[in-house]
Amino acid sequence: MTTIPSNQTVDIPENVDVTLKGHTVIVKGPRGILRRDFNHINVELSLLGKKKKRLRVDKWWGNRKELATIRTICSHIQNMIKGVTLAKAPWRCFQIVCTH
Repeated sequence: MTTIPSNQTVDIPENVDVTLKGHTVIVKGPRGILRRDFNHINVELSLLGKKKKRLRVDKWWGNRKELATIRTICSHIQNMIKGVTLAKAPWRCFQIVCTH
């Protein structure tokens, strides 16, 4: 059985800028820039609001497995936002100590 419309939104914080170019999402924040391409999934991506601080993912005519991709894309975008705002310096596993 098919469902006609299904959508989900992602809130964008004030210090993060999101740009859409087709199915490519570019997230810019204080800690860097991340880019991800979603061409392999048939969804609509759009920015909402006057300040474009919400991103909506739409899917039309999808079955259960296809509709699961909406939540997956939203999770990827939320992780990209975390990456440009909360990213830490890489953790070093082995410390090298030089003694004479």
